[in-house]
Amino acid sequence: MKIIVVGCGKVGCTLAEQLCQEGHDISIIDSNEQVVEELSNSYDVLGITGNGASYSI
Repeated sequence: MKIIVVGCGKVGCTLAEQLCQEGHDISIIDSNEQVVEELSNSYDVLGITGNGASYSI
């Protein structure tokens, strides 16, 4: 399943981690570039830096 997680706070990070371990295709969106980079390097997720409420993102 393809899943998009908007916001990488405690809940977003936990969701991305668990769903990635279950074998889903995860994309994460957050405005904090450092958090996105850490999650992208730690797990098999696609990280996008930007505003998750923006249609162009």
